[in-house]
Amino acid sequence: VHRACLERWRRSSTRRDAAYRCGTCKVEFRDELSLELLRARLDAQRERGSAGALHSMSRLAVELQAQGRLAEAEPLLREALEVCRATRGA
Repeated sequence: VHRACLERWRRSSTRRDAAYRCGTCKVEFRDELSLELLRARLDAQRERGSAGALHSMSRLAVELQAQGRLAEAEPLLREALEVCRATRGA
């Protein structure tokens, strides 16, 4: 697979998980592009007030955690928890 072709697919795919996981073998990419695409998705969803923002926030936090970027993951996890509590009444 050509790196440029894979990147183009990840950027343009309609698959929800294309940013961070191979569509064929399901191996997770765990790279900077994953973070870039997940951040962009989260920003767009926040702007629209989309309910999908919670999933994107959690996914980005998990991805950051997996890459050892705990200081960046923690605020997102805290925010996701607060949103869950607010929307689900905990």
